[in-house]
Amino acid sequence: MKNFSNKTKFKLLILTLVLIGLILGVIISLVIYFNVEAGKFIWYGWILIPICVMLIFTLSIYGILNLFGFFKWLYREKK
Repeated sequence: MKNFSNKTKFKLLILTLVLIGLILGVIISLVIYFNVEAGKFIWYGWILIPICVMLIFTLSIYGILNLFGFFKWLYREKK
């Protein structure tokens, strides 16, 4: 049961990072579209920019957490 709990925490963390990244990507797309004259991108820009921002955000936060041993702490065995 402990394993299920840890995996659920991990999935929830990754899902949260992905959703935050997608929201940031949409916000950045809107800012670029309305404020930059040369930023009037075509329709697939609305798909690519949020996905790229989501990947960069998720992987960078995951890497930082992994670097500082967050997942070792999350999966540690309790005595």
